[in-house]
Amino acid sequence: MHTTEPTTITELLTLRAGASNNPIHFLDDSGDITSTLTFVDLADSAKQIAKALLASGLQSGGKNIVVTKFDDQRTHILFFWGCAFAGIPICPLPPFHPDETRQALLLNHLQNLFHKPTFISDSATLLIVKKLVPEFKIVDVQQITNSTLRFDPSLDDAIYPSRVASTDETVAIMLTSGSTGNSKGVVLPHSVLLSAVRGKTQKHGTRESDSFLNWINFDHVANVTETHLHAIWAGASQYQASPSSIIRKPRNLLDWCSKYKITHTFSPNFLLAQICRDASLSSASLDLSALRVLITGGEANPVTTAVEFSDIIERFGSSRTTVRAAFGMTETGAGIIYNNLPIRPAVADYGTLTYLSIGTSHDGGRVRIMDPQTSLPCPPGAIGQLQMSGPSIFSQYYANETATNDSFTSDGWFVTGDLALVDDDGNVHMLGRHKDVINVNGVKHPNVDIEHYIADSNISGVESSLVFVCALRLEGADTETYTVFYQHTDVAIEEATLNSLTDDQLENVLNTSQRIRNVCAAFCSQAPHVVLPLPRVFFVKTALGKVSRIALAKAYGEGKFNVIEKFIGEASARRQQARASSNAPRSPLEQVVCEGVSVIFEIDLASIDLSLNIFDMGASSMHLIRLKTFLQDHFGIVNIPTIELLQRPVVSDIAAYVQELVNKGNDHQASYNPLLCFNPQGSKPPLYLVHPGVGEVLIFINLARVLNDDRPVYTLRARGFEAGETPPSSMQEMVDIYTDAILKNNPTGPYYIAGYSFGAGIAFEIGKLLEKKGKVVPWLGVLNLPPFIQFRVKELIWVETLLNLSMFLALIRSEDFEHFKTALLLQNPGGDSDVEPSNSRELIEWTYAHCNQSRLAELNMPIDYFHRWVNVAYDVSYTGRTYLPSGRIEGALTTVFCAIPLPSMGTREEYKRDRLSKWKEYSGKHFEMIDVDGEHYTMISEEHVESFASKMRAAIHRAEALQSPPVPPTISPKQDFDAVPTIDFSLAKSNPSEYYKQLKFALEDVGFGIFVNVPGFEQSFQDEVFDLVAQFFNKPAEWKSAIGTEHSASLRGHFRGDTIEGPHKAYAEAYRFGAERPAHIDPDVPFWLRIHEGPNQWPPAADLPGFRKTIETLFERYRILNLELNEHIARLLDVPASVISDYFPSETEFNCAIWHYLALTPEMKASEREGFVNGMHEHRDPSTFLTCLIQSRPGLQVQNHSGKWIDIPMVEGGVVCNVGMQFMRLTGGKLVATTHRVNTLKIDQDRYTIPYVLTTKLEKPILPLPQFDNPAMAKVHVAPNPKVQALMSIKDPLTRSGYARLSLFPAAAQKMYPKEWEEARQLGIV
Repeated sequence: MHTTEPTTITELLTLRAGASNNPIHFLDDSGDITSTLTFVDLADSAKQIAKALLASGLQSGGKNIVVTKFDDQRTHILFFWGCAFAGIPICPLPPFHPDETRQALLLNHLQNLFHKPTFISDSATLLIVKKLVPEFKIVDVQQITNSTLRFDPSLDDAIYPSRVASTDETVAIMLTSGSTGNSKGVVLPHSVLLSAVRGKTQKHGTRESDSFLNWINFDHVANVTETHLHAIWAGASQYQASPSSIIRKPRNLLDWCSKYKITHTFSPNFLLAQICRDASLSSASLDLSALRVLITGGEANPVTTAVEFSDIIERFGSSRTTVRAAFGMTETGAGIIYNNLPIRPAVADYGTLTYLSIGTSHDGGRVRIMDPQTSLPCPPGAIGQLQMSGPSIFSQYYANETATNDSFTSDGWFVTGDLALVDDDGNVHMLGRHKDVINVNGVKHPNVDIEHYIADSNISGVESSLVFVCALRLEGADTETYTVFYQHTDVAIEEATLNSLTDDQLENVLNTSQRIRNVCAAFCSQAPHVVLPLPRVFFVKTALGKVSRIALAKAYGEGKFNVIEKFIGEASARRQQARASSNAPRSPLEQVVCEGVSVIFEIDLASIDLSLNIFDMGASSMHLIRLKTFLQDHFGIVNIPTIELLQRPVVSDIAAYVQELVNKGNDHQASYNPLLCFNPQGSKPPLYLVHPGVGEVLIFINLARVLNDDRPVYTLRARGFEAGETPPSSMQEMVDIYTDAILKNNPTGPYYIAGYSFGAGIAFEIGKLLEKKGKVVPWLGVLNLPPFIQFRVKELIWVETLLNLSMFLALIRSEDFEHFKTALLLQNPGGDSDVEPSNSRELIEWTYAHCNQSRLAELNMPIDYFHRWVNVAYDVSYTGRTYLPSGRIEGALTTVFCAIPLPSMGTREEYKRDRLSKWKEYSGKHFEMIDVDGEHYTMISEEHVESFASKMRAAIHRAEALQSPPVPPTISPKQDFDAVPTIDFSLAKSNPSEYYKQLKFALEDVGFGIFVNVPGFEQSFQDEVFDLVAQFFNKPAEWKSAIGTEHSASLRGHFRGDTIEGPHKAYAEAYRFGAERPAHIDPDVPFWLRIHEGPNQWPPAADLPGFRKTIETLFERYRILNLELNEHIARLLDVPASVISDYFPSETEFNCAIWHYLALTPEMKASEREGFVNGMHEHRDPSTFLTCLIQSRPGLQVQNHSGKWIDIPMVEGGVVCNVGMQFMRLTGGKLVATTHRVNTLKIDQDRYTIPYVLTTKLEKPILPLPQFDNPAMAKVHVAPNPKVQALMSIKDPLTRSGYARLSLFPAAAQKMYPKEWEEARQLGIV
């Protein structure tokens, strides 16, 4: 599109927001649009996030760095732009590696590299961060995206467009490949990003009418620049999908390109190869006529795959110029070299070429090939180092001068680390890596990372300093692999003496090599091609003292290790054969069973023996059903109950059972036992998993295998699957049967129980029954179903059950459900009765004929078995139609796992809020909701089971911790004090340990502290505020009376404290405020609500210009400070921030008053008693967590633990904060609320103060946190105040809050609320 060319990406987005209506769509795993952002929406949201970031205390211009990790594209995109508008560099992270050690390495590296950045993510991720690196500053994403946030108007001036960034300002710091401490931070400023997308647009002729599809995570430049910014530069639309949605089903890439008329997308070669192998494409109906650019990069592209894939997309309307091999790096802003030439019709047309050329650079880069020995340019056809320069090339790694210098030549060219040549036509050909990195399925792993991982695994026999990983590309392979060479510490490996190794030595070597293979597979999801122990002579060091991996790889390729490789390989084969022979099948039947296992699990028959456990081989529900069918067909058995295979996972036991069936004939009937053991190992109490509504438990196989929690795992399966069995007649019958089975299995307990979907209600009832029997039930897991299920199960008529089971088995897609149902009933009228219809068989046969045929073939499920399953599922679900939950499992932690619900249930957040959260009403005192990956039917599928297992494991551990005998809170002796401490607020970022040391003393021992260096509270601003305040109070009495509290039901406005006779008389006047709310005019509204809510009374603007704006600015700065201090206090207490934030309403409520304490006069001096003249009577703040105030001069005093009154000094730019009794109660006295007063005797000139309090939820009782629950603690080291004690004795928190307000403003309260004032007087409150 033709517009003014921008100089920053924020200017780019602003320009597009004004010129293009094309949106950004976000897709779910089914390819449906879940949400959309226009460029206007994106810019507006970014500004809000930018202000929230700055309001949280972050600073622009590179002073702070934000690290983000989100599971969805939308949130990452919003924060990318929010940081850009605020001028804060962002570092988006990829998903964490499952190995906690690697997580800790990465987090510690980032903490050091970025010098204490701020980590923003969801609460679950932040728990991991806090656990691994406690000092990491964390912010929950909800605190930034909270729609109720209100900002200081001055923040508008701190973000774009008021704040204009330079072209060299850093936008993002993207990490290089490698998820450990070796990652470098690539600095990407506006200029590099814009040059990159400008070049891409010119290279590909991108236009506004184009549509992009991206499925790469936002931590990768393949999304950030190749798609997202590229599309925005052109003003084009874009579709953002999750990586798992394409990796799980590669064909989705083409399906969605067809569905949304995509013109641009991206795929590495390994995914193209998988699509080429998808047999279902032969019958597909796709329209790819719009698709004209498919960038394929990240690894070399074989011509065979390129030709085959181009044949496929050409058949569906695309052209042979669509597939474009490319080269790019994070350092080059993603793709920079592209091959736009058409893919030739046949592989033979490429002659001797094995891989596609990557073409020529776009205008943002220049290419040269250099001889690494002579440092001279290579002629065409000669191999050398690929080097690049130009405006699209980065200029530095963040805070890593050494790496930066090593990556650039003396004349400023970037050394990519790749070997390449340029042909006679000027096209670049990649020939491998010069740098030490392996590339597996497009993911780069630094060799040194794998080497360190092997070394850190402490494998017996490995010399940690002599382990080397080398990249390898096998002929015809879709992707790279690698080799591992090492020296064995205990066994000398020499070619000449190999045959003299003893059996024990050889076994030692084979065990070491196997363990290396296992840890490598865990690290990068692919086992090495070969693991070889080598003689020391092969580890030749260079002049720099390093062993050359290139030399090792070259020697392997030249066959120099063939003798050792052959010897080790043959020894390994002999060992495997020996192990197999001792457990080899002895009868023809056992041989057939082994053949079946070999076929079903696609494992060499020679490696199958009778000792194998099919669960150890990764058995899934599909495997079991196929094995069951295989054995039935071969032995003529009518039915092998699946339950019997589940109970006999060892091959020898399966064979013995099949022999038993053959001997007995088809009259054998197994007795029903609901309990199946999926994992017998473990020392902890078992976990019991209750089946979902479909009745079957095969879905739990993977979860039981990967839970790894040192506990057996049992499942409970519904009755009715096997011939002769009757389905359950009621839910109570299931509960009774299952409970009896659990008690027989484990008579003493304790019992950890979870239920999937419909099974959650059954698990809940089992837990209640066990607790009723006197048993301990520490944990209940609820997998994504609310307690009230009648509304859902009543919808499940027989045909709905049929289709839901089909969806459960992935025979139909959730997005096709309604269409499939309509077609099914249209072709089979009468099938929509509640009970099983007369044409049920026809309905099932039609479903079999029209469902996903490849999936049906995988399942190989007999139609009779499927029919029986539908009936069991219907009968199980039917039992829930009258179910109503009641009671609770008192001693259990209830964990609700929240997945993406069925489409009819709304969004996840709506489902949680409206349905899942209702479990809290049926929970004991411990309840939590945990978001999990995937949808309702896929949350524990193979794709998500690892993630789910880790969250389930953590929940069970929390439940275990709650069962441990609580350690009684102890009363820590409070240090006495003779001065109020000063706390340097800036140390929270620069030196957290010192900051929290200061904060601890102030809040736990003194109860007061003076904060300095608080952003927004500079003395110049305070002077401005107090100047306006002085003008206010210097107005005539009649002027102030016109806005007096007697005109406000909420007691807001001006009032005097020196006109009250008696003990409440105070030598002060005040002007009170609160959050702006409409007045309550209904006379039946209770007094406490009328006091709490209402409008403020502001002075006429003409009388005090700028007064309201300045005071409201102060309110906003107070609010921000209070919220941040709440976070700091949560960290001090070692509790989640939500523990405190949950006490505050979503819409900010506050109380504030401007106080004018009168200068001492002789009349006042005459009232002196024991060195005190009443400016404000002694008190502790009864209804607050934290009070913050600024003061114009001294006068405030606090009583220390010895009873001595200590003056609080006036500190320039200081904010005085003190603990209220609510915080003291919450922490059982760990935080101390100290008695204080204002002593007019200390005031020789007019004194002004402005205290501010965030109001908590009036209806939420403040109860001590369990770890601080010791009633005696709250009474320690505090001066007693009978009036406050009388107030706190009021049980109703709403009424108590009303009386508290009356006591704070006695003169106005007596006038406005005489009845309530008298009640308070009789209660001893006032």
